[in-house]
Amino acid sequence: EIIWLQEEPQNMGAWSFMQERLRKDLRDGQTLRYIGREAAASPATGSLKLHQRNQEQILKAAVGGSRAEKEDTGNEEHREEL
Repeated sequence: EIIWLQEEPQNMGAWSFMQERLRKDLRDGQTLRYIGREAAASPATGSLKLHQRNQEQILKAAVGGSRAEKEDTGNEEHREEL
């Protein structure tokens, strides 16, 4: 499994540029997964507490949090398996 982790929202940062390039190089049985903030019109949440909670969820998902896939639901960390 290859994990792309980024702090910026999904529609910002390098994910939108890199995902197709990375997908082309996947080996049989390998998956590509995005962990980061969901797509947003602004990179800022407008709330320090919300930003800190999102940051903590993203880091937990990246370094050993639950492997259960989460839906794109508002303020939770966002995962997308391709």
